[in-house]
Parts: sequence; C-alpha cells; structure tokens
Amino acid sequence: MPYYYFAATLPMLSFDAEPPFAFDRFVEICRTGLTEEDFAGLEEAAAAPEGEPSHPFACAWKVRETAIRNAVARQRGLRRQKDAGPFLRGDAWEAGIERGVAEAFGRESPLERETALDRLRWSSLDELAGLDMFSAGAVLAYGLKLRLSGRRASWKASRGRSRLGQFLETRT
Repeated sequence: MPYYYFAATLPMLSFDAEPPFAFDRFVEICRTGLTEEDFAGLEEAAAAPEGEPSHPFACAWKVRETAIRNAVARQRGLRRQKDAGPFLRGDAWEAGIERGVAEAFGRESPLERETALDRLRWSSLDELAGLDMFSAGAVLAYGLKLRLSGRRASWKASRGRSRLGQFLETRT
C-alpha cells in the first residue's frame, strides 16, 4: 500500500544530522498511520535479527542485519585468532557486506569503526527501501534509519569517558 501523505510528511533524514524526533515517537505515529500488517512489519524489523518475521521488508532486513553481525563476528575472530563459528547465526553472507565490515575494521578508532558500520547499515536500508519513496518498505526503512540516527546522537564524549572509567574500575 502506498503511503503518499504519510511519507510526504516525514522530515528528511541525514546520516550525520541529529534525528528530528525519537524512534519511539515514530512508532506511535505509525500505530495509526500504517496498516496493521505494515505496523507489525515495523515492529518485526526493529527486533531484527531476533524473531521470525513475516513481513517482506522485515525478512529482508533480518537477512542484512544478520549478515552484518556475522561479518563483524568473523572480523573479531580474525583479530583474536579465534573461531567465529559459535557466534555466527545461520548462513547469512553477502560479499558487499563482508567488504564493508572489513573496511570498517581497518579504521583507527572504535568510533570510526562504529560509524563505518552504521553507514553500511544506512546504505543497506536505502537499498531495501527501493525507489518508491511512498512504499511501505521506504517508510519502514525510514524508521530504522531514524533509530540508527538516535543511537548515533546518543554518543557523547562525556558519557563515553564515564563508561570507560567504570569499566577500568571493575578491571582493577
């Protein structure tokens, strides 16, 4: 079902910009703005890679997110010279994702690595959204990109330093 009015009212998202509102607010808006099936698809996609989605978009996103997480597990295994097998889920694998994750792990800092992984997720969502910006897939991709933006906006240097301090205290 096309969502002409609904999609047209959504503010633009940019990878490097603060999100215009929280993902939870988007979910509340979608509760009345989407069909029951598409709203269930949003919930399924947001839970990925957990669960067994039935919505086509959520199924496709689960495969992509699982492929990303599997590639991350393989890269971590390579770095630590350990078998990643126990941490892999299913057989989700894509050459482009493997290459993107390997490039992300070549970054100098954990922040740069996470940013590169989020860019990979963002571009995967763009692909899954398709060309019709009024489709259910485009609206659901928007929601996941909004959630990704919110996660990135929550990264604050002071909070990171505090968590690092807590971590270091528990190690001594």
